[in-house]
Amino acid sequence: MTQVKIKHDCKLELNDVALRATPARIAVMKFLENTTTPVDVQMIKNYLDKQNVSSDAATVFRIMNIFTE
Repeated sequence: MTQVKIKHDCKLELNDVALRATPARIAVMKFLENTTTPVDVQMIKNYLDKQNVSSDAATVFRIMNIFTE
């Protein structure tokens, strides 16, 4: 069986739930969309750094809290 990856518009999805589509939020969504293993805040922060997205651990933590509400 093959896995089908569905791509979507992260910006539109954030706007649909009344969240601003910041570069950090979009990058976190893309990261989570493509990961298959459990991750922590530091792993997400490292990914954002590699993508040249300005953030710190507190920002990532806040984004994750917002996404789980």
